[in-house]
Amino acid sequence: VRAVIAHEMGHWQKGHIILGLKLGILGSFLVWGLTAFFLRGFSPRSGHYRTQLWAGLQLFMLLIMMVTNPLQSYISRTMEKQADQVSLDITGDAAAVVRLQMNLAIKNLSDVSPPKYIVWFEYTHPPVLSRIQAMVGH
Repeated sequence: VRAVIAHEMGHWQKGHIILGLKLGILGSFLVWGLTAFFLRGFSPRSGHYRTQLWAGLQLFMLLIMMVTNPLQSYISRTMEKQADQVSLDITGDAAAVVRLQMNLAIKNLSDVSPPKYIVWFEYTHPPVLSRIQAMVGH
């Protein structure tokens, strides 16, 4: 419990909450601005939306997610590594932090060492094995 609370305190100490909100707001403006620009050619003149508009919107959102997901995941993983470090600094108990990671991995049936391309594209948290190695190597 101390390790979890210390980890969350790390997010607060490092300003991740405010930074995440700012990045989310900025990202939303960018995505919706790009969406409006991209779909301008599909705008109906008669007031009736064509089927192509919805197909274009879905395709555009899919492409945006494919492009931005690795960046979002990288930022999130970086924040998680920083919060892990603060957790270790606050508790001073690497064994407890390692036990926490192991218990969470078992409970969540996590892949402790997934392929790097999956981590790059999708993981918002570092894989369990790399988190444990960072704690032990500290």
